[in-house]
Amino acid sequence: MRVALQPAPVDTSILYRTLGASIRRRRRELDLTQAKLADRLGISRGTLANIETGRQNLLLHQLYRFAAALDMNVHDLLPLPTEMNVGDLLPGAADAVAESKELPMPKGLTVQQKAQVARVLSTAVTRRTSREED
Repeated sequence: MRVALQPAPVDTSILYRTLGASIRRRRRELDLTQAKLADRLGISRGTLANIETGRQNLLLHQLYRFAAALDMNVHDLLPLPTEMNVGDLLPGAADAVAESKELPMPKGLTVQQKAQVARVLSTAVTRRTSREED
């Protein structure tokens, strides 16, 4: 009998905690209560509180709704690669980067999906870097 080895579980909590902190920071800049922002988004205040603390994850379409409700670009909500270790999200990513100079991607993505992810991340890094230099 052959036993398939499962990859080690990946801790993505840092990604969602960082994203939640960005949402909370922007909400406070706009002087919005959790209740007001939750109402704009059509979610409960408790759900928003969980998102802001990283206890609840967002789907991609929800990320865009948050950006629109906070009057900002979706890229500005995403953490910079320097704020987190990519290797924590993709086991073996550090080895893949060292070997190939390509951005490590989850398995199973089509070529178009990989290109889209690379564009989103590239745009986010470029925008954040140029703003930090100003």
